[in-house]
Amino acid sequence: MKTSRDPAREPLDDHRRALVRAELAAIADLGANYVAICTPYDPEFVPLLRFWVREARAKGLKVWFRGNWCGWEGWFDYPKWVNSYDRHIAATVDFIRGHPDLFESGDSFTLAPEPENSPVLGDPRANHRAPEFLAFLRNSYDATTAAFAAQRKRVNVNWLSVNGDIGREILDRETASHIGGLVTIDHYVKDVKQMIQYVDEIHQKLGCKVFIGEFGAPLININGDGWSEKAQASFVREIFEALWQRRDYVLGISYWVGAGGPSDGTRLFDQVGDGYRSRAVARVVRDYYRR
Repeated sequence: MKTSRDPAREPLDDHRRALVRAELAAIADLGANYVAICTPYDPEFVPLLRFWVREARAKGLKVWFRGNWCGWEGWFDYPKWVNSYDRHIAATVDFIRGHPDLFESGDSFTLAPEPENSPVLGDPRANHRAPEFLAFLRNSYDATTAAFAAQRKRVNVNWLSVNGDIGREILDRETASHIGGLVTIDHYVKDVKQMIQYVDEIHQKLGCKVFIGEFGAPLININGDGWSEKAQASFVREIFEALWQRRDYVLGISYWVGAGGPSDGTRLFDQVGDGYRSRAVARVVRDYYRR
């Protein structure tokens, strides 16, 4: 999101095009099979989204569409949608139908990443709207499944990412089963014990597989500051190894973030001119992605 969404209104000049291509090349070199692209779906951003998708495919990467409408959370000063999630599902289905050139079989599409962050639904732990929240996930799955089936494309639409607490406290077996037996959590942790606790509990409670939709370290508010590259790499290796040992029910890990991002040093790559330098942690991620 830090390079495909946040600067989406900046000119797509030669420098920025070079950075996009360099980041995608670095991601492909890790052995990743997908790249998460978070460019919004509003008409003004579609040319940028097409550029990202085209360049990702040129690097041999499948695309995980993790964008959304700006109105879902109020990005880029768009007015927030606050009244109906049905509007969101209908608009997204129309987007899929209207842009068939963007998608290929094997891609993934998440209708609303972390829907608990939107005022449309809100956090079900606080507003007591868990049944409506779960219905939204099931309806999202059904609607996008039908939209891609109409294009005769097999696109993963069940990577419905929520934060770890939502996954553990709100999701139920009915919903997990309805969306194909997979729960996706965006989860940042202070230690490996916390990651494993959440993954194992969700797996056992819901009888599902687990996908780590976002994980990265360090984040200052969770891990503190002052981390060296060596410390970052060591911590990430510990997390990846614990998840690798559970690979029979952990589908995969999407690392956040590749380039850009907060000043915490979470990123895999440091920008150097029109390209990137891999940090020590990138070598750790590469070791696991290429196993």
